[in-house]
Amino acid sequence: MPSVLIVEDDRGVAELLERLVRGVSDDVTVASDGHEALGALERRTFDRVICDLKLPGPDGLEITRWIVRHRPEIRVLVVSGFLEPSAETELRELGAQRLSKPFRVRRVRAFVDGSERPVPEAEVHA
Repeated sequence: MPSVLIVEDDRGVAELLERLVRGVSDDVTVASDGHEALGALERRTFDRVICDLKLPGPDGLEITRWIVRHRPEIRVLVVSGFLEPSAETELRELGAQRLSKPFRVRRVRAFVDGSERPVPEAEVHA
């Protein structure tokens, strides 16, 4: 069962993600900002990180960079309402998966359980 760190500053979205992930894994930690997330990442290892792009403190891009430098084995899914083209390009280069809000339940669960398949861009935004 994968261990998952959810990084989301919107309490309602964080609770929704936690409920979705708990359907696949019981090992779930939630951080509400970038500093809390980096602290959790320094204290323990996670298999997956689901991270909002816009966060107080270090943002999702900074957290993804940290993961690539220090814990490259962690798979990252960055969730955002809108991705600037430069952020989209950098996240792709860093190997992070991207997901637009509103997101599909099955895509989040598939990311956590490792069964995800490449999703066409049109489906991601549907």
